Amino acid sequence: MLVPLSFRIDAARRRVEAVANGPLLGEDIISLQREVAGSLGFSPDFDLLFDFTSVSAVRVSAAQVKVIADQTPFGAQTRRAYVTKNPLAYGLSRMFDAFLGARSEGVEIFPDRAAAERWLDRK
Repeated sequence: MLVPLSFRIDAARRRVEAVANGPLLGEDIISLQREVAGSLGFSPDFDLLFDFTSVSAVRVSAAQVKVIADQTPFGAQTRRAYVTKNPLAYGLSRMFDAFLGARSEGVEIFPDRAAAERWLDRK
């Protein structure tokens, strides 16, 4: 059975890597944020790579996206790379970016993980 959302902290690369599988639910993202924030080795200045390539449906309301943006455990210097070809996950990422506003170094969306990693690696 696939876990809907999972993550790992890559301290050497100063990055959190998250993966979504199956239906993407707003409450799952909020729960994931709490887990990341409470994890040993996490730092708010880490970057984020979020892989949506295995998402089958997106069930996240605009109100939930606002909560997710308001409660992000990441700091303003965090760069966020999203990997997806799913139009709904793409839209969700753009909405999240809009709610973050100036509280983010940048949100970029990539069609494959390798491109996202290259963007995050160039600092």
